[in-house]
Amino acid sequence: MPINTLEQHPFLNYTNDFEYDVNKTRGLILGSFPIYGITDILNYDLKVVENKDDVNNTFMRFFYGSKKSEFWKLMSAVFQKNDFKSDTTLTREQKKQQAIQLLNENNLIISDCIAKTNRINSSAADKDLLIETDEVPDWIIDNLELNNDLFITLNAHPNITTLYFTSIVENGSSPYYWFYAMATLEDKNAQV
Repeated sequence: MPINTLEQHPFLNYTNDFEYDVNKTRGLILGSFPIYGITDILNYDLKVVENKDDVNNTFMRFFYGSKKSEFWKLMSAVFQKNDFKSDTTLTREQKKQQAIQLLNENNLIISDCIAKTNRINSSAADKDLLIETDEVPDWIIDNLELNNDLFITLNAHPNITTLYFTSIVENGSSPYYWFYAMATLEDKNAQV
């Protein structure tokens, strides 16, 4: 049951795997965390014991890779590309590369606000992430982690002028809320 499973984000650092011009990046899309079917499962020693890749429910192992997600189809429509219509001849890796190319062509990068989490059942809902209850083992609670590297990413991309949040619930579970919490902590640490 995922509530007692510690998951790690598998592709937060995807930009390390290819060359691109960081000075052209103008926007950062921020989500929460991938669906359960494409995360890395950690053990008590924080070692990856499973790289989940549920091919029945996902079309690629990348941000918004769920077959239920319309994210890449909408992005393609916004930027007038046909990359994510219904091309079943492409491999999962080719679809991931198309997503990265779509981002690059439009001077965008993408990330999530959570680095390590657990969840209720296999839910992808923001409210079902980062669960701290009595039934969750302490070692999992102690290792739940927001993606504090977002500020390193922002500093490495000096021309980012816009953040695009996939959800903006202000008081609760959402990318906007988690980013604001991290930014507040980052600001306090900078003042010390």
